[in-house]
Amino acid sequence: MSAAQEAQGDESESDSYDLAEPRSLIAFLSDVDVRLVRLEYLIELRESGRVLPRRQEAEKERTASGQPALVGVDELKDVMIDGVTAHMSTMVRSPSPMRVTVHIVSVSHVWESMQHPDPWRFQLDHIVDAYRPKQLDSLVWIFLDFVSLHQYRRDPDQESLFRRALKDMHVLYAHEAIKVHRIEELTPQSVRDGCVAGSSRIPVYWDAEQTVMDIPIWELKLNFTPYAARGWCQAERQWAALRASLKGASVPLPPEMFRSQMRQLKFTHQDDSETVFELQKKVFHQKVSSTTRLLVEDLDAEGLAVLLAALPSYHKLQELVVNALPEHVWKLVPTVVESGARELQVECESLRDEDAVALAADLSKEACAHLEQLHLKCATIGELGSNALRHMSAHRGATSRSALDFALTVADRAGQEAEHAERAPPAPLGHPGQPRATLRVLVSKRKRPQRPDPPMQVPAESGHADSPSFGGVSALVEPQ
Repeated sequence: MSAAQEAQGDESESDSYDLAEPRSLIAFLSDVDVRLVRLEYLIELRESGRVLPRRQEAEKERTASGQPALVGVDELKDVMIDGVTAHMSTMVRSPSPMRVTVHIVSVSHVWESMQHPDPWRFQLDHIVDAYRPKQLDSLVWIFLDFVSLHQYRRDPDQESLFRRALKDMHVLYAHEAIKVHRIEELTPQSVRDGCVAGSSRIPVYWDAEQTVMDIPIWELKLNFTPYAARGWCQAERQWAALRASLKGASVPLPPEMFRSQMRQLKFTHQDDSETVFELQKKVFHQKVSSTTRLLVEDLDAEGLAVLLAALPSYHKLQELVVNALPEHVWKLVPTVVESGARELQVECESLRDEDAVALAADLSKEACAHLEQLHLKCATIGELGSNALRHMSAHRGATSRSALDFALTVADRAGQEAEHAERAPPAPLGHPGQPRATLRVLVSKRKRPQRPDPPMQVPAESGHADSPSFGGVSALVEPQ
């Protein structure tokens, strides 16, 4: 059986990893033998001037305190998880017994050469600088593909574990318990020039000799493709966007939009692209189908367009809070209805009369015919918008089998509620002094959920035998 077929055969197992439950993350790490790296080890590695080792060599490494460089399975199982807050902690014995917080970080980065992701140690410096302060009162365990997964050349057992990890790699970026750290910058030219001038050699697996040996950096197969143009990097970014709390630039792309954008990006192996497309589709539907609360901050026009395309897939959404520029925010309301919402409470800011008229028109469409209740509270709707919404409600009651329970409340600036009244119009859209608007949607009743999409079938020949290209180059070494 090929590795790809083996991965396909394990499909049922992949559905068991809950992306919100911390214990499920621990189970995944244990099941496929992913080893997290101690921040303490990376600090010492940096101070010694060494580069990251492969997983095979890292397994033999220890810190100055005598601990293994890689976190063991027993340590993972000893992590205590708070049932209410999902906070993770563990006991440490030195310098004195105490319970400390555990932070799990997953690094998304480019591979700057085929043989080694970080030959100039720029990424190592970046990670240590970012997380060293947390070392004072907590533990930081880090997923770095080159160190955490077995690399080329792998024996059969290592290959099997690698393929199983690959099949569910999204867990390391989409799970709520993981902090994703992106390193989008390539090593600066000045740093590279300094290493070359110093005749730097680093240990890599050299296929011609079939062993790890010191090789001059300039003899490696280098790759300077930017982070934003690498397929696997953008896949990792999308997986990380599938969270309950998002920034506007991180709204997850629906599969169709993702496929369209990714067609323009580069994969080391072209076959990897279909694997990424199918996996992203699976991950997207798995995550959004279980999301009940979604908070999106700093949403710009582009992010709003993506969110509008994604929302119909959030079939279990109970609360949506969006902070964005006021323009077109109203469009989120009918889109939530299209996701299956029957009863809504909506609180909004800066909704203009023309927005309310457009909202009334959209709610009159067949796609929103199942809406049974809409209670809307807004501070800025005038008489024109109010009349349009009330007319929509009356028309629905006269032409539909079930009337729409509609209520509109307008709050004055002192926070007191009153019936809709004349007000000064809001500042023009795009005005420098205009604040961002917050829209809150509560869903108290939904249609019965639709049947889920069938499980993803991993292509039998999904990528090169030594894929994936996690960092945009390849998490492997190919023959030179």
